[in-house]
Parts: sequence; structure tokens; C-alpha cells
Amino acid sequence: MHWLRNAVVLGFVAAVLLGIFLPVYTDEVGWRFQERAGIDGVDKMFSDRCGPNAIVRPPWFMMPVRTFSAALNLTFAAPLYVRLAGILHALLWAALLWVLIHRITREPARRAALGAIGFGLLCLANTPLLMVLSRPEQPLILCTMAGILLAFPARQSAPKTLSATPHWAPSLGIVLLTAIALSYHLKGLFLAPVFLAALALCTGGRAPRAIAALAVIAMTAAAGLYWLHRLECPGDAILRAEYARNSAGMRLADLGGLGDFAGFAAGLLRNINPFDYIALARPERYPLSDWLPPGQVSALASALWEAALFLTWGLVLALALIAAVAAAREAWRTRHLPAGLVLAGSLVVAVSGASATRLVRNFYEASFVLPLLALAALLALASPRARTRDAPLRWIAGVVGCAGLTSLVLTCAIWRPALWAAWHETGYVDAQEHSFSIRGFTAAERDILGAARLCRLPPPERARAVLLDDVTYFPYMAARLPQHWLGVFGTWRGSIDKPIAYLESRRSDGVLVSCHLLPPDLRARAHRQGEYCCLTPPGW
Repeated sequence: MHWLRNAVVLGFVAAVLLGIFLPVYTDEVGWRFQERAGIDGVDKMFSDRCGPNAIVRPPWFMMPVRTFSAALNLTFAAPLYVRLAGILHALLWAALLWVLIHRITREPARRAALGAIGFGLLCLANTPLLMVLSRPEQPLILCTMAGILLAFPARQSAPKTLSATPHWAPSLGIVLLTAIALSYHLKGLFLAPVFLAALALCTGGRAPRAIAALAVIAMTAAAGLYWLHRLECPGDAILRAEYARNSAGMRLADLGGLGDFAGFAAGLLRNINPFDYIALARPERYPLSDWLPPGQVSALASALWEAALFLTWGLVLALALIAAVAAAREAWRTRHLPAGLVLAGSLVVAVSGASATRLVRNFYEASFVLPLLALAALLALASPRARTRDAPLRWIAGVVGCAGLTSLVLTCAIWRPALWAAWHETGYVDAQEHSFSIRGFTAAERDILGAARLCRLPPPERARAVLLDDVTYFPYMAARLPQHWLGVFGTWRGSIDKPIAYLESRRSDGVLVSCHLLPPDLRARAHRQGEYCCLTPPGW
């Protein structure tokens, strides 16, 4: 079993490193664009159409994260570093998972079996590629893993939950991790039960844990108000309806009475289905937004992938449920809750909350749910009562490990040719219109800045409200309150029907985007260098 575990770990690491060939997807830039308080002093949306909620200052405890992100992004302002950041986060997650497995059980054979299961699940289908996407889900799952590790001290397999000696470090660490998670994404709200469970289990005495728990609750409440207000969009009815289509929180605000609420709650319960997220990891003929090259698998092959994913994950989750029930019965008998069972339960609550309230599921949602689901399963399987089931554990570890290795070979064969071709392109990839290659950015940057000079656009440090796209954002990242192409011309433009008039109302210094994104009339009169176009007032 040790050789299989080691092979799966090495396979996952290799798959993550090969993620360098994955073009940068638009959402990886979009979240950097929308969390700019470290640069602008405020966070903003793609445009300013949502009214007062479009430009807001985040709560004070989010500002350190914003400042850190701004410094990092401005220092490493190139697409290459977006992908490297994604790879680094995925490798760090793998390292923390390795450490956690070694803390939750002392038996070498069980460590090997749990490692084969945990890393085997992460190797299935598109999961390694999902985990290198540099989106807010990555810091969220890292914070979750770090918080759980604080509940399992390094020198013992189970924490002492009743320590009376005040020791603030673990509790303060969990408070810090909570602040980071809440700062990055709305999904951080659903992780509050995990951080509270980790606080209840960590060492340090009751007073530090109680005070830290109050801080976690207060920050979660403040962050909840912040994130929900950002999605209200009172200034644009079209955008408000679109946010409501995606967000259960927005629909809750529009309910008319108790009867509406009962139906809404029933819908949320029906929405809890982890297999919906497992299915998101399958190779598809037409991946959403072409984040992967289209046309590489048939509809039948995609259906077979989904069936294999359901079978493999289903075996693991079924055994984890059996282990959790056995551990719960033992806990009832002994009147002692094992730490693994408590944390596994809190992870299930977090995943269920995120699943229930997410009304439209995109492929990148799997990069949040699947690692947490795998973590919950491992914690349940490592519970003390589960050791009586070593034979099924070894059998399923063999199945999952072999499935993971097989999957790595098959997915490499599927995506390698098209991703290798995309690697040799510059700018937006022909077959993936919402993604762009990380190669050749130095030459692209020269053309972008050259186009800006042709139309006498102010330099980045003095530019205001410049309209940018995913590629031109990097050279002009330091601009003040930039506008994103998607929010003025694209999917998230809402009720904007006269883009130039809108930009003039925002006292914009101009437009700097890839030429193919402009309407023909604007493209015809734009200044151009290479593939990049620029327009400035007053003539535009």
C-alpha cells in the first residue's frame, strides 16, 4: 500500500506542475480586479452600475489581506505569476494534507491507506487542473486545512480539549485564518463552523478559546453583511436579477412572507447534493466558457467519466459514513467525541451550506467542495472506531489509488495536445476565448504600452477609470478604479447600452483592450499596436 500511496502523491504533484500549460482563465483575473482595496482604498465590481454597493470599503479586518494581495500583484504583475501562484497553492495544500494524515493516525498501514484515498481522489479527472486555478477558493481551503491542523498538535494524535492553562497561540492562529478566509470570498462564511470546531478542540485553555470564538462570530457577521451588500446591486435592475439568479442570499432578501420562505428553505435542502460538484470535475466536450479546449472528448466519454467519478467517490463516502456512524455510537457510549468526527461533521455542514445556497454551479466550485469533501471523508475514516474496518479501508484505498493513477494517464492524453498548442499562442487563445496564454507576455506588454502612448493615455499611476480587459489589466494594474471590459461591453454590463457615454460619466481616461473585443465602429477609429487598441477622450 505504501508504494501505491507514494505513486499517487507523486502523480498528483506531477499533474499540478504540468498545470503550468493551462491558460489563465478570465475569473482568475476577475477576482483580482474586484478586490482592489489595497490599491484603490475600496473594492469595486466590474463597473460602477450597482450604485453605492459597487464601490465599498471592506471591513477593517479584511484590509491586511487586501494590502498583502495588492503588494504581491503589483510586484509580480504578469500572467505567469497567476499560474505559478495557483500551482504553489495546490502544492501547499498537498503538503498540509500529508502532514494532517500523519497526525490523525499513528499506524503506518492506515496512513498509507488514507494517503492513497486522499490523493487518489485529488487525481481524478480534471481535479488537478481545477486546483491550480488561482481563485479565492485556494486560500479558503488552505485556511481550512491550517485551522484543522491547529486542532491536532504535532506531538499527539488527538488534542487535549480540556486544558486549563491559558495559551493564546492556537486560538489567535484560528482567528487569523478566519479573517483571511472571510476576506477572500463569500464562501468563507460557510467555513465558520469549521473554525469554531477547531477552536473547541485546540489546546490553550477555555478563556482564549471563548474569546477567539466570539471574535470569529463577530467577523463572520460583519463579513456576511459586507458580501451580501456587494451583491444587492440597487442601481441596476438587470444586474440585480442576474445576481439573484446565482445567489440564494439575494432571493432571500426578496421573499414576501413565511410561505415564500418555507418553499425557499425546501429548495435549499433539495440543492444539497455533493455529486453535483463531483460531476463538475469530469472532462466535457464543451467545457464551460472553454476553460479547457473544446471538442476533445465525446458526449459518451464524458458520461462514462461521470459514472466512474460517482462510483469512486461513492465508495469512499459510503465507507466514511459507516465509519462516522460507528464513531458516533462509540462516542455516545463513552461520552467522548473524537476530534476527527467533530471536524468531519463541521466540514459537512460547511459543504452543505455552500451547496445549498449556490443556485448556479460553475466548474470552479468543485475546487472548493471536492478538497473539503475528501478531507471530511479522511477525518471520518481515521476515527478510532473505524480501525475495526481495516480490510474495507485497504480495499477501497487500492481502488481509489489505482483509479487516480489511471485517470492521470487518461486526462493527460485528452488535454495534452490542445494545451500544448495553446502554450505556443500569445494573448487570448483561439479555441478558448475567455482564456489567454502566459507565454509571450513581454512582447504583448510592449504592444499594450505602445498603444497607450499612441493615444496619449496617462501612465498607469496617473490613469483613472481606464477600461481594461484580462490581458491589459496587468500593465495598468496600478490605475485608479479601472473598469473591466466585461462590465461595460460584456456579460456583466447590465443596463449599459451606451458604453462610451457611461465611461464619460465616470471621467474615464480611455479604453485599452485587445482589439477583437471592441465593436467594429470603435475598433475602426482606435489607435492600434499589434493586437491591442486604445481610445481616449474627447474624440474616443
